[in-house]
Amino acid sequence: LLALILRVGQDFGLNAMRFPNEPPALLADAPATAHVAHVALRPWLALLRRRLERAGVLHNDHLIGIHHSGGMDEGTLLAGLARLPSGITEIYLHPATQSGATIAPSMAGYRHADELAALCSPRVIAALAATAAGRGGYCDLAAWHARRCAA
Repeated sequence: LLALILRVGQDFGLNAMRFPNEPPALLADAPATAHVAHVALRPWLALLRRRLERAGVLHNDHLIGIHHSGGMDEGTLLAGLARLPSGITEIYLHPATQSGATIAPSMAGYRHADELAALCSPRVIAALAATAAGRGGYCDLAAWHARRCAA
């Protein structure tokens, strides 16, 4: 699938994509199955990273939230922010004012409103400020990677 994405992506200007690496330090509050999945996926993640880099496709280093998908409430987000690794970390959320099947039948158990409340939480905003981490989106990856390479 990645080969197809990269091949088609070249024709459409693909220059960045998500690297779904949620490191063990960020899985402390995740279900035990998340730890097993991370170990099982480690070789695939290493291959994925190499292929993205070989293709010149920029990506995040880490991701927080995929194993809590639909349930990134304030406490879960604060716990993850307290353990952020160095590098570029994507926070994986689906915030919205309505939750569950109202948005999509496949998201019936998601707590979108809780994820939105977490992002707007003064405690989360303060925790983000305390990390001194930069904020942005995938369009900012080129600048972040350039700064990292210059350092």
